[in-house]
Amino acid sequence: MYSGNELSRQLAIVARLIKGNLGTRLYMVTLDGFDTHENQNTNHPKLMNDIASAISEFYNDLQVGGKANDVLSMTFSEFGRRVKENGGGTDHGTAAPVMFFGPALEGNAILGKNPDMKDVDVTGNLKIDTDFRSIYATLLESWLCIDAASVDTILNDTYDRIPELGFDCLGVNTIDQSLTQSIRHQARINADGSHTIYYELARAGNVEVDIYTIMGQKITSLVQAYQSEGPHEALFINQNIGLSSAIYIYKIRSGKSIVSGKFMVI
Repeated sequence: MYSGNELSRQLAIVARLIKGNLGTRLYMVTLDGFDTHENQNTNHPKLMNDIASAISEFYNDLQVGGKANDVLSMTFSEFGRRVKENGGGTDHGTAAPVMFFGPALEGNAILGKNPDMKDVDVTGNLKIDTDFRSIYATLLESWLCIDAASVDTILNDTYDRIPELGFDCLGVNTIDQSLTQSIRHQARINADGSHTIYYELARAGNVEVDIYTIMGQKITSLVQAYQSEGPHEALFINQNIGLSSAIYIYKIRSGKSIVSGKFMVI
């Protein structure tokens, strides 16, 4: 049962889609009202209670469907708040906390330093402890299983990863070992017009290799088997299917690791 606040109504829909195996990797829901320039001591506790109840209901729902361990939730905002009060509220600020929810965190609690309310910059903003791009880089690599080089390209620079979050694609996470993708992959066209998808598994497991249109429609499955650690390949022969010339997507799934790439059918 959901309590019926705005956030819980949205999460109820997301839970239904996840349990229905829709396959979407990212969902975004919103909760308005945090622009608390006034009545902050009344409005903010209510908003936090709405988050707490909605998240609790969401994971109870996912647990019933056996999906709770596969879902990580994160809060973010385009602004934080300053410390100084102005008539019952606070102005926009540059620093803000980020909260994570889900069994995948394996019991991790508060990470980072508590802010010093007296140590602010010249404009009255709290000083930032963790670059938000480090958080994004860690999630892209260690939860969504995107290779490190691609993550750096997406963020247009290299940012420190945060291994203390407690999850990654390899099941090994130390400060001294950078997070890496568990499936290396590449598609190459052959002389006869077929395509070979090369991939390398960091560990053995059940593997699926599927082909999709650019709009996400599944065309065919190339591999559905338990495979050993190491290099493998899957052959896609368009002559057997008759696809028109276009860009297509291959997706490789092994355990919690899912990677994809593009290739052109000519």
